[in-house]
Amino acid sequence: MNSKLFFHENGNICARDVLPLAQSTPLRFDLPPQIARAELFVAAQKHAPSTPALKVRACGVEYSLDAPKAESVCWLRAPIEASGLCGEIEIPAQDGWSLAHAAASGLPIVRVRAWGDGFCDASVHPRHGDTGIETQRNEWLNLLPESLRVLNSRWDWCWRLAEWLAAAWPYANEFQATSYAPWDARIILEWGRAGQDPHGEKPIVMCVHYAVGFVQFCLAMGVPVRAVVLTPDMNSSDGHFVAEVWLEEFGAWAMIDPNLHLCYRDVRTQRPLAVAELFARRDELAESAHFGAGFEAQKNHLEGFARTGCLSGAVYRLWGVWGRHDWIENPDCAPPAHGAVLYAETDIIWCADEEATREELAMFPHFLSSSQLAQM
Repeated sequence: MNSKLFFHENGNICARDVLPLAQSTPLRFDLPPQIARAELFVAAQKHAPSTPALKVRACGVEYSLDAPKAESVCWLRAPIEASGLCGEIEIPAQDGWSLAHAAASGLPIVRVRAWGDGFCDASVHPRHGDTGIETQRNEWLNLLPESLRVLNSRWDWCWRLAEWLAAAWPYANEFQATSYAPWDARIILEWGRAGQDPHGEKPIVMCVHYAVGFVQFCLAMGVPVRAVVLTPDMNSSDGHFVAEVWLEEFGAWAMIDPNLHLCYRDVRTQRPLAVAELFARRDELAESAHFGAGFEAQKNHLEGFARTGCLSGAVYRLWGVWGRHDWIENPDCAPPAHGAVLYAETDIIWCADEEATREELAMFPHFLSSSQLAQM
């Protein structure tokens, strides 16, 4: 179970929404008086290793928050004495620091989790399906080669779809680029193949976009599917984005990575494994990994990541299911730059079996256990 989370944004930020801390920033949270303890989280960027720690004041008490690395947006966190937290927070103007801002409100992404203030009564479940795709099925299927417009074996079709997507456009993740492809496979394919957006800028079309395209084509074909986020650490730049499909013959989800054309199979039974199983077996994944032909199109960019991130099991340490998959019907629910900046989206339902994991992911509102996520 997780406590109530107090935040004022949806976590949708872009690189251009990281702004220098040029003026004092006052914030106020409506916290209950009975809280036992609290933690403060600030999404901020330290400009240089020598920059002094970020100063934050909560009800007159000053805290020094330092980033684990410079030049990247990170989560900074600090425990706050419950008796000293009345909901008033100030971040004074400081050289050498920038704050991440919510795209919609323009307010800094600052969160407070109040532990022991009561618990959420209802779990949040992923929303599958997208009527925006289902009512335009032929338009989506016409983007596929003819061989993929007929579904026989579900797993075989998904594996061939992943192969096609892995080679459909060159992987591109330029951290200074501002042209992030929307979560729409039609646009992703167009921009990715052209190598530019309509304004001639090089677009970001990376792991997120291969998985988004995979999910949307599965939905068009009626295959149960969901998007999954992965990361070794909340402040790591080595996160990843994959998908899971539901296999009726096993009554279980199976992970498929359409960027790397990668899956994992049980060594004994050859059953495709779910992300929850990759987490549990992450010290012994190399022998169960299966790369398909599509990986050849990705080796130049991602062979090192495949080895150090995926085969080592590191990237599967923290994982969560994306809470909504209706990105065409409701475009506002798709983030503007997921994967290009800090993981901050509050739509992610994180897997957290242990209290230590819930503590680590405390800036997010939604947790479920691996057994709960296995059946959703």
